[in-house]
Amino acid sequence: YYEGETFDDFNNSGAWDDFVQPQELAMYWQNTFEVPWMVVNAGIRIDAVNYQTKIWADPDGSYSPYVPWFYYDCGVDLDANGDAVCPGDPLDDQFDEAQYNGQWDEGEAVTDNISDVNNYTNVIFKDSDWLYKVSPRLGISHVISDGATFVFNYGIYYQTPVYEYIYRNVNKLEDPAQTFEDAERAGIGIGNATMSAGRTSAYELGFNVELSKQMAIQVALWVKDMDQLTTASTYSSGIYEYKVAKNGDFGSALGFDVTLELRGKLITSTVQYTYSTAKASSAYDEAAFGNIYVDAPQQEYLMPYDRTHDLTLSLYTTKLPWGLNAGLTGFFQSGYPYTGLYTYAGGDKIAEDLKNKNAKRSPNTLSFNLSLSKDISFGKSKVSMGMNIYNIFDEPYAVDVYELTGKVDDPGSYYNNKIGYDYSASYYDRPWMESNNREINFFIGIAFN
Repeated sequence: YYEGETFDDFNNSGAWDDFVQPQELAMYWQNTFEVPWMVVNAGIRIDAVNYQTKIWADPDGSYSPYVPWFYYDCGVDLDANGDAVCPGDPLDDQFDEAQYNGQWDEGEAVTDNISDVNNYTNVIFKDSDWLYKVSPRLGISHVISDGATFVFNYGIYYQTPVYEYIYRNVNKLEDPAQTFEDAERAGIGIGNATMSAGRTSAYELGFNVELSKQMAIQVALWVKDMDQLTTASTYSSGIYEYKVAKNGDFGSALGFDVTLELRGKLITSTVQYTYSTAKASSAYDEAAFGNIYVDAPQQEYLMPYDRTHDLTLSLYTTKLPWGLNAGLTGFFQSGYPYTGLYTYAGGDKIAEDLKNKNAKRSPNTLSFNLSLSKDISFGKSKVSMGMNIYNIFDEPYAVDVYELTGKVDDPGSYYNNKIGYDYSASYYDRPWMESNNREINFFIGIAFN
């Protein structure tokens, strides 16, 4: 590089570098309205982002982030075949050197097929612009009686895409052929600086009821609708196929929570139960950049983080003999969904059951933990001693399972047949696929006053 040499200033920094400096702006307004029987919180938030980079554009001046357009920087002259006439071309008898300025001029010949480019073709670019999102928020708490209230919340929430999916390979967009080759070789695709923020519309309503001085219950129903999430699609130009990030994934989640609190003289307890279901068109952003070369209609399916049932029990008391404090916590949770495997060709081959994606579930989770402690005072200071016992019944639960059998300790005959040939006998000895056995931790704490 020598000072004065031209370079691709993709980030508009005025220097030869690969740094990006996106700009984000957020502001909100909120107000509270209060009357004796109701409180209303209402507000609005505005988010804005400018990715500070260049984007492929078309001859009409619109963004074209999925397909590059090329222009022949040789004036507006065309030969008998409709091709641009460039310096040195024997057919060029009218070429005006003043028109060869390295910039797109309206009227110059263009193409969107990379196979047609030559030394006198350049890519049409347009600088990124500010993107805005407006999200309203509303919360209502209404008094029903002395011991009961009704609550309602609504809001739209936006999240800017991870910048990785905005800037992948964008510093190479001046040379699309190199960009396509690098993106395909690394399997990471191309970023897209026209992507807007993902959107979540959330609704929640619930009741808080004090049944007595010793008992209270909370019930809430919630729904979340998600769209404009990050995905990717396959495009082509000439001989190249490549993936470009875009908005397109969607999902939904709904459920209800029930919480029961009991305040006894000896024991305080809480029982919480959640029923929920979570579906989406993709489990995570990067999944869209996998080895899927045929675009197909998207549909929602159960997500691997879905847990249909979640039950937690908590008991606490300070009334045990010798001044002991005790807490018992138990939790139950549905297993995670996964896509099963199956064998075919006499058991010699294996494949995912994609017709029943995430149709199977791992074993449920059930565990109990116990905490015991005692406080001893010394003047104004206090010493706490005790122990925490995890998994008190010494029953490990599955953290991960083999997709062929759904078990923790048996990968299936397809894999077991390889032991002694491709793998050692200990290859499938994987204790991390289960939770720990019973564990006892002792602790001591000192509080100074």
